[in-house]
Amino acid sequence: MKKFTSSLLTLMLLLTVGSSLSAQAPFWTEDFDSQLPADWTAIMAAGNGTPTSNWVWTNTGPAGGFSTGPLVSTTATNGWMLFDSDLNCSGNQDVRLVSPKLDLSSRNAVVLEFETLYRRFNDSTTIMVSVDSVNWTEIPIFVGLTNNEYGDGTSNPGDAINPYTVTVDLSVRGSE
Repeated sequence: MKKFTSSLLTLMLLLTVGSSLSAQAPFWTEDFDSQLPADWTAIMAAGNGTPTSNWVWTNTGPAGGFSTGPLVSTTATNGWMLFDSDLNCSGNQDVRLVSPKLDLSSRNAVVLEFETLYRRFNDSTTIMVSVDSVNWTEIPIFVGLTNNEYGDGTSNPGDAINPYTVTVDLSVRGSE
């Protein structure tokens, strides 16, 4: 079980395809327009059971004691998905935001790109990929950050890049 005691992770996902990590036209996107889409799942594996101890849709930003401002994503007016650990700062927290299954077998290259405003505090964040929904490859993100550092490595809220874009090549993942 992962321990989350004071983290903020806001996501807006955008999948793109191409032969390299350079910009390509997306073949699938999700901008969380006004709610959690019906084909997505928010799972609270551990937490205090309150509605805010899971992923929630918002357009106003976090409200916890160490909260940051709202995500200034390219589609911010639609809102975004938020896990506001600061608001539920007690005990173990393990939450997952699960996309719908996507058949990517015809794609030579798959790149996951998302915009985020993330601040680390005693947590870990991963992307999980599977080709069979049984065996999963864990891809750590924000590796090397220390407590109170933002996704871009800064520690001053005024200096943090908002949104910070994370790009992960998934082309060889899931088959490892």
